Amino acid sequence: MPEKKVIAITGIIGSGKSTLSKALRERGYLVIDCDQGSRLCCDKGTLGYQQMIDAFSACILDAAGNIDRQKLASLVFADPEKRKQLEAIQHPLILAWVKEQCAASTDALIFVEVPLLFESGWEKYFDESWVVVADEAVVIKRLKQNRGMDDEAIKARLKTQMKSEMKIKKADHVIVNNASLEELQSQIDSLLHGVDKRDGKR
Repeated sequence: MPEKKVIAITGIIGSGKSTLSKALRERGYLVIDCDQGSRLCCDKGTLGYQQMIDAFSACILDAAGNIDRQKLASLVFADPEKRKQLEAIQHPLILAWVKEQCAASTDALIFVEVPLLFESGWEKYFDESWVVVADEAVVIKRLKQNRGMDDEAIKARLKTQMKSEMKIKKADHVIVNNASLEELQSQIDSLLHGVDKRDGKR
């Protein structure tokens, strides 16, 4: 079996990471989603679940006793110290989960969607990094239309993330997602062709 290559996908909220991930899945590639990992690692009964309650109290729970992600987000995105506390709990658990998923796969090429790749210093765990970027006006429009976020919520969320300009400097490859889906698909195909040329057809 050929050696595995693991590529990280990152970008600010609203840049189009999920669209890129969907396109890769449609091409038959495994894409591991760190957001899914964050939910699984904090499900009721897990170590992460108890650590979260110990850190933030039962105020983050819904009526069924599950962690309410909206309540948690409102709490941590308004307080940098609480956000650091959350990341200190979640990040080691998510990273361990990602490594397990990669180890269990027989695929030679694996993608991992990591929203805070550079902020968390995780780039060292991957063979390559692809960053998805979009103009600020495009990002804001998407967040309002697709997520129903207002200006204040958008500003607060973007404030917690490294600016795209910095991500571009750190990433191995950049995908610009301002225009049509067809244009995005073309960029994806070019990058995948580049992977094939660098590492041999997988």
